[in-house]
Amino acid sequence: GSLKNKKTYNIEFVSANPTGPMHIGHCRGAVFGDVLSNLLKFNGNKVTKEYYINDYGNQIKNFVKSVYLRIREIKYNEKFVNQLDLYPGDYIKDIAKKILNKKDLKFNSFDESYELLKKESLNYSMEMIKNDLKKLGISHDNFVSEKSIVDKKTVKAAIEQLKKSNHVEEGYLDPPKGEENKDWKKIKRLIFKSVLFGDDANRALQKNDGTWTYFANDLAYHYNKVSRKYDKLINILGADHTGYIKRIEGAVKALSNDKTILECKVCQLVKLFKSGLPFKMSKRSGDFISVNDLLNEVNKDSIRFMMLNRSNDVELDFDFDKVLEKSKENPVFYVQYCH
Repeated sequence: GSLKNKKTYNIEFVSANPTGPMHIGHCRGAVFGDVLSNLLKFNGNKVTKEYYINDYGNQIKNFVKSVYLRIREIKYNEKFVNQLDLYPGDYIKDIAKKILNKKDLKFNSFDESYELLKKESLNYSMEMIKNDLKKLGISHDNFVSEKSIVDKKTVKAAIEQLKKSNHVEEGYLDPPKGEENKDWKKIKRLIFKSVLFGDDANRALQKNDGTWTYFANDLAYHYNKVSRKYDKLINILGADHTGYIKRIEGAVKALSNDKTILECKVCQLVKLFKSGLPFKMSKRSGDFISVNDLLNEVNKDSIRFMMLNRSNDVELDFDFDKVLEKSKENPVFYVQYCH
């Protein structure tokens, strides 16, 4: 097309929690986001491929605690007792070993070593994720840390902006449907009026104790994206985030006075099969199949092809036998053969 139709895009995809390696669930969104970026670039648009690191909040504390306990296990022979919120996977041992090799530190108290351990652990887990992505042929241009968004007090700035346009109010919410009800208290809190954007309920920006919700931090992150003046934002989300779309798309409209459009694309689940039967692979990672496991069985081109073989919004069956077959029954082989 003509030059004036060229646009700038920010495409946020993968954004897997930095608490472990990438698993098969992240793989489809990773490939989809990468290919979408490549297509837009091919057509002359400017694309920033972005990864949002959720390095703030409880799951990070549990992750670091798991590393700490593995370090104590190696260094002091203390048994690792797997509690509910800890990460049992073997990769935690790998991180612990790397940290021990690098620094000879005393790990006498979790609280004292927390900040340093957190920094080191996150470094290694992000390195792991970046390596997994690289093996799939994917690299991001930009990594944004949730903690940096919180530290810069972007949440306050974003909420001030929303107050001006009357999209935020102090009020009471109904308790969320689901299992969290036992913790819910009827407390006056800041609320984003996402009903104005077609959401089925308004959304809390503060928890019971007044701290920001994950959504408030995410809203601030999108305020940061809006301030970078892209023509269009695209988020690739996992199947479990469908209910989240209305509020975040609404937030971007509200934060940008309708100037920036955010579009969310959902990638449905991938189910693995071998010889027609549901397939569970190595348990090394804890309770999931890692991208690495998958790459040991199937090459990256085949994985990329199969992940795109069905539309992103329908579930995908991934059959190993078919992917590895050298016949016209295997679409990958057939396409490469034609090529």
